[in-house]
Amino acid sequence: MARAAAGLQVVITSYNRARFLDHCVRSVEQCMPYARILIRDDGSDDAATLAVLDELTQRHKVVRGDGAGAGKHGGLYGHMQAALDVAEPDTLLLFLQDDVQIVRAVSVAEIQALYALYDSEPTLGFVSPCFIPVSGKGRSADHGFDYTASTQMFWPRPSGQSAGVYYSDICICLPRRLHAVHWRFGRREPECEALARQHFRNMAIPQVPFVAWLPLVPAYRGKRKTWALARAEHLRNAGFHPFRMLDTAQVEGLRAQDPPQPPWTEDVLSLRDSELPKPWHHNPMQGRRWLKRINNAETALRRWFGS
Repeated sequence: MARAAAGLQVVITSYNRARFLDHCVRSVEQCMPYARILIRDDGSDDAATLAVLDELTQRHKVVRGDGAGAGKHGGLYGHMQAALDVAEPDTLLLFLQDDVQIVRAVSVAEIQALYALYDSEPTLGFVSPCFIPVSGKGRSADHGFDYTASTQMFWPRPSGQSAGVYYSDICICLPRRLHAVHWRFGRREPECEALARQHFRNMAIPQVPFVAWLPLVPAYRGKRKTWALARAEHLRNAGFHPFRMLDTAQVEGLRAQDPPQPPWTEDVLSLRDSELPKPWHHNPMQGRRWLKRINNAETALRRWFGS
């Protein structure tokens, strides 16, 4: 299959997160200078974000939506589907969001190895390029993964979790393979997980990933936060907490692990400017049952009174 030297299209979806979007794009530019970048904005109206989008338009293609998508993720899946529909069939597509960061240099040879992985795995739909947050999947005695030495890939074992075995919103895909099954993104991540389970094998996770979710990113979707959510973000020090870039020695050390260990975020990465207790949370209300109850009550009252 003929391919370009690098052959990678990066799609970044964003909404009203100026600093995070700028940081995400710059991390791609730094670590994957060969990649083509497309930013799909979901109708941002924040002045700082609009200024960042105007600046990014000078370097990359920017598509601005109307923000009319339903659900807590807004138009995320509509943007992903639109990008997939026009993607080059044989060029790898990397979906990112503004609250993630590329954390190390990624060589062209690594991208070509991903093409080889798809060639060797005819039922592979998705690759997750992300480090695994301890606060998300959690650890188990046997880690819950299988490992293939020839490809240096971990494979999450089927389990009862709603997403993250067959599909993840931050993912790499080969458009031709998704087109072949008439893929349509669902309205929520669990719907995409269920659909991926129908068509594909469990997804691959590189032994040394290159993407990580920033911890405790403030929520913007919904525009008006509940008191409980705002309080939880304050208590957990939600904000801009970027990672230090991994250097060559650190990457080679991870590759040399014997036996290889699943790439847990907290075991490998460190924060550049912040000190946050581990495990690093991504939902500020995780473990705060009383705030969850108040948040649910506030949300129900808003729906009841139509505010």
